Amino acid sequence: MIRTTAADAAIERLSATQMRLATARQLRAAGLSSSTTARRCRPGGPWQRPLPGVVLIQTGEPTARQRLLAAVLYGDTRAEREAQESPPAPRDLPP
Repeated sequence: MIRTTAADAAIERLSATQMRLATARQLRAAGLSSSTTARRCRPGGPWQRPLPGVVLIQTGEPTARQRLLAAVLYGDTRAEREAQESPPAPRDLPP
């Protein structure tokens, strides 16, 4: 049985605008702990992780559109991580 948290309303609004998908970062920002997300994504649980850092907030197979959006969200989170880990590139200054 899934306990409802105060964050569930925010998560429901978020998932409704993103075809039942959210990033782990978005879920944390909505107030859901990483451990709760992990628990809900266990085998047989109500959620699943189609890609690292991306959560499908439903049971069953994702649609083709959901798989596509999951890839976009995954690429976005990966780009964010890489931008944070690497220093900014030097800019060419005019002489």
